Amino acid sequence: QGLLAGLIQPLAMITIFQVFPLNRRGQAMGIYGLGVVLGPAIAPAIGGVLVDTLSWRAVFLVVLPACVIGMAMAWRYLPGKDRQLAAIRLDRAGVLLLAMGITAVLWGLANGHRRGWGDPLLLVTLPGGIVSLVLFAFWQRRNPQPLMDLRVFRYPGFTGSFLMSMVIGAGVFASTYVTPLYFQQVLGESAASAGLMLMPAGLAMAFTFPVAGHLTDRFSETRIMMAGLVLFVLNMVLMAGATLTTSAVWLVWWTLLGRVGLGLMMPPSSTGALGLLPPALIPQGSGIFNFARQIGGALGVNLCALCIQFFSDRFGQTDPAASLAQAFEYGFDRAFWLLLIVFLLALWPLHAMRRGLIRKLL
Repeated sequence: QGLLAGLIQPLAMITIFQVFPLNRRGQAMGIYGLGVVLGPAIAPAIGGVLVDTLSWRAVFLVVLPACVIGMAMAWRYLPGKDRQLAAIRLDRAGVLLLAMGITAVLWGLANGHRRGWGDPLLLVTLPGGIVSLVLFAFWQRRNPQPLMDLRVFRYPGFTGSFLMSMVIGAGVFASTYVTPLYFQQVLGESAASAGLMLMPAGLAMAFTFPVAGHLTDRFSETRIMMAGLVLFVLNMVLMAGATLTTSAVWLVWWTLLGRVGLGLMMPPSSTGALGLLPPALIPQGSGIFNFARQIGGALGVNLCALCIQFFSDRFGQTDPAASLAQAFEYGFDRAFWLLLIVFLLALWPLHAMRRGLIRKLL
């Protein structure tokens, strides 16, 4: 599922850059993004109802009609293979090293608290994953047809764009993971109720995308991203300061605020990153940019889950009389602070991206 979904996003961005002129790419990216996030906006509510009324297995069936329609439209409208392009061989060694490295690191982070950081398997897995990623980087520099063309990082600002993509991915996926769990484990809401509480925020994010894309064609990408960053940081501050007595209505509004912030950041981050590269490197840049977002999302979810588990357990040990909801609230507050710190640190890569875009204009 992840393998095939991972093929779609970079190809969609490449198609947009090939079809639309420079002054329309932001708008096109915004409309594309509307489709990307509209599903996650309504899916939690539908999924919650299916879980409560049928079974958790039913959530895997709801995507099938959309997949069939998507395949039919792709067959009708998308262009086929360009026969004039030279065939490119798949970098199998690169795929193997990257898969081993990412799997080992993410598995180690996810299981460290449960197994204990001194577990012999973890002491082998985590360093082994890091070594695999280092070997992958060296191999990409030597391979004439690399899986990831690292030359994109030579262009000023692209490293900042890469890091910003990781941060945005962490914000999107981690907040999507943490917020509904907060509603269920701290407020005691059902899965269906938690999904419905998230729907306004998801819809707000979806309809922010076209607006952000429209603004990207008229204003600096980094200014729009800064506005989104401020909104998301404010959302994390408010969520971290919430208590068991905070009204659910306020929590819904605060979540909506953060989703609007993420919606403002995503289209300009994409157009800005690929705008830093020459046309020949846009396909590679698109793949690397989307890779950064997915990796950031995976790391964000793992680190937030680890943070919630660690601090909830610690609170329960220091205050045995505390309720389970109080312990969970303590853990969730620390996860919100973690995301807050990550987004504040993103000011540096955002500045680097801004300098690269200014240099490209000059």
